[in-house]
Amino acid sequence: MYNEYPFGEGLPEDIINYTKYLQEAGTECDELVRDLLCRDQVFSNDNFIKNETLFLKEVLNGIIDHSDRISSVLGASS
Repeated sequence: MYNEYPFGEGLPEDIINYTKYLQEAGTECDELVRDLLCRDQVFSNDNFIKNETLFLKEVLNGIIDHSDRISSVLGASS
């Protein structure tokens, strides 16, 4: 999957960039996110994967918690 959005910009910008990416990538991204969220169960002794999974969950929860605000920002930027 190609990604034109910068990540590592800080949590608020990452949330907006992940949201745009999820909207554009649809099914492909849905499958990837589902796999990433389950990796910590398969690799339970890998701290990197645990931390990466926690970060992804934090980003997704941020998208859910701020979906109205994100929608208005995305609507204003298009």
